[in-house]
Amino acid sequence: MRRALCLAVLAGLLALPDAWPVSAGQAEPAAVAALWSAVDAVPSAARAVAPSLRLAALSGGVVDLRQLRGRIVLVYFWASW
Repeated sequence: MRRALCLAVLAGLLALPDAWPVSAGQAEPAAVAALWSAVDAVPSAARAVAPSLRLAALSGGVVDLRQLRGRIVLVYFWASW
């Protein structure tokens, strides 16, 4: 049961880039508005440039945020206090 659920979630995640053309910048305004309302969020009126950020990667290297320009990036800070 758990394996089937994991496979279903993975298959759904793999299908997202094809279903959401927002990352390619080719989405219609109605589709973009639907995505924002689906996550119950409001887009910013003006885009801001992200600050320079360098973080250690799990693979041992360093990831510079400037290398990911033009992509959607989620930075998740986790703490265990």
